[in-house]
Amino acid sequence: MRTIARSRWLNWCLPWLLVVLQAGCAVAPKHAALQGDTLPPLIPARDFFANKRSAGDYQLSPDGGQLGWIGVYGTGPALFVRPVDADGQPTGVDRVVALGLGGFRWAQDSRHVLFSRDQGGNENYHLMALDTLASEPRARDLTPFPGVAVHLHQMLEDDPKHVLVLHNRRDRRLFDLYRLHIETGKETLVQRNPGDALGVVTDRAGQVVGVVRKQGEVVSLHASFTDIAEAREVLRWHTDDLVTVVGPDAQRRGFYLVTNQGRERRALVHLDVGTGQQRVIQDDPDVDIDWVWLLPQTREPLAALSHPGHQRIYPLDAEWARDLDRFFPERPRRLGLLSISQDGRLLTVLADTDTERRYLLLDRRTGRTTELGQGTANAYPGQLGVTRPVQFTARDGLPLYGYLTLPPGHERRPPGPMVLHVHGGPWARDYWDNGLGSTQFLANRGYAVLQVNYRGSTGYGRRHQLAAIGEFAGKMHDDLLDAVDWAVAQGVADPQRVAIMGASYGGYATLVGLTFTPERFACGVDTVGVSDLVSLVENVPPYWEPNMQIWHRYVGNPAVPSEREVMKAKSPVHRTAAITKPLLVIQTTNDVRVRQDQSDMVVNAMQAREQPVDYLLLSGAGHLSRSWSWGQRLRAERRVEDFLGACLGGRSGGFDYFELAAWAF
Repeated sequence: MRTIARSRWLNWCLPWLLVVLQAGCAVAPKHAALQGDTLPPLIPARDFFANKRSAGDYQLSPDGGQLGWIGVYGTGPALFVRPVDADGQPTGVDRVVALGLGGFRWAQDSRHVLFSRDQGGNENYHLMALDTLASEPRARDLTPFPGVAVHLHQMLEDDPKHVLVLHNRRDRRLFDLYRLHIETGKETLVQRNPGDALGVVTDRAGQVVGVVRKQGEVVSLHASFTDIAEAREVLRWHTDDLVTVVGPDAQRRGFYLVTNQGRERRALVHLDVGTGQQRVIQDDPDVDIDWVWLLPQTREPLAALSHPGHQRIYPLDAEWARDLDRFFPERPRRLGLLSISQDGRLLTVLADTDTERRYLLLDRRTGRTTELGQGTANAYPGQLGVTRPVQFTARDGLPLYGYLTLPPGHERRPPGPMVLHVHGGPWARDYWDNGLGSTQFLANRGYAVLQVNYRGSTGYGRRHQLAAIGEFAGKMHDDLLDAVDWAVAQGVADPQRVAIMGASYGGYATLVGLTFTPERFACGVDTVGVSDLVSLVENVPPYWEPNMQIWHRYVGNPAVPSEREVMKAKSPVHRTAAITKPLLVIQTTNDVRVRQDQSDMVVNAMQAREQPVDYLLLSGAGHLSRSWSWGQRLRAERRVEDFLGACLGGRSGGFDYFELAAWAF
């Protein structure tokens, strides 16, 4: 880890040097085929992906005495801390205590912060600790085990010097539970994985009270509130059911679950282990309950959340419901709970409207609201698109949901270029968002952006999820085509100027689009996308093996000859000769999920036929874009910007001299 003193000069001087270079040698924006007064001013790429004003993730220490957040120091993210006085107000001087952090959590002692770090995106995360009150804070690796993945499981309220972690040092396929000292790194085994455990459930004190186990297609919760060695099965479900064990109740009589067992949609329920009865606490009439906010003092549910389009919050605590009405008489589009002090008095939240984001410190005792920061998008009023939920119907009658972002002035233009942006997973979903990211970047360049939660996406109930079984390169792709047809019928998109792009499964969908239906898209951008389903499933990381049932169920098992042939038929790598439209492939060298050879096979096959293909390989980066440096992200997005500009006729700001940061760091 770089020390602050060693990097101070470069961190401060290089940005100013780049600003001077940008001002003196700026490249004129390329406006291509998009002209006219209806277009918003062009925002530099660096403001989206290397913004020096970025700040967020404001978190209070458990005692409420310190405030930490991720800001920017020089040319990258850094952890800042500031004291909070007895009146609940930030005071004193901001301190930079660590560089290069993308996220963190306060330890229970309110002095240390903990964060995860891997090597170049290899996803073998180590748990790091840092003393924020030291005169020269230095990060310590608490789990320096080569090739081992470590996950922080729980802070311990009554034992602030220890945390619970899961890691796979003993067996790379399985995770055991350990108690870890945050100053010395000494660990003690708490629960050994019996070989079939998917996870453990612990109470506030860190005692193991439940183990989730899997045998074939059957998953079960085994529980005991006295001795886990004597645990008995209290719940059983099929792998088609989506069941999340939130945690035990305060009375130690049962567990809170978010589950769709026996239901169409996931609901928050309470399972009584004595009677086996499940009581519904909260559901949503339209979609799944996504998650639950918990009170830190009791770990009892505070509110349940769902996202049919915009967020819905269901308060489950009377005082919290009153506080919501007091602080937010008009509900924001999205409210994010970032932290709660241990006594429940102080909260930090993010509050989003259609066009703005604010980070707030709320004092429940006094009713006072203190603004801590603003989202970077707030600096560009009128220059960004508004994202709105949309709904339409697939050709087989399945309701589909998504989000459409239009650039300002779109209503005064004829149907124009559109980017179909496909999310990864596929067992994930797009949510409403107003931040400066890829969607707003594309909208500012003049594109409509359509995001579709195709069948198989989470959040929309059992039928929507199970409709994806066996439908890779089938009905899942039809959903995307139907989405384009809908956008054309709405007068949004010119059918001759539609690009498809995405990462991971979204990259696979891009390759399917250009190989199975090349006539439907003008071009495509595949980022860390799957090209060979057989190779993907046969080369997963060892710790994926216990959960491969879902891949076999939805995609196929290559060990079964008939299924292997189906998987090959749905793999774009075997159809590259059909690609007739421009393709940009972006891949990383350290991706452990979608390995580099998945992209190499496509590019090599196309080059062997002398088919044009643009290939960007990012060295030292992993599958998840959050593992990418500022320079890598800026380099990739700038390549996308120029590629789409040539293909769809959109705008490009040209070379951004902040790209030099990729060379300097």
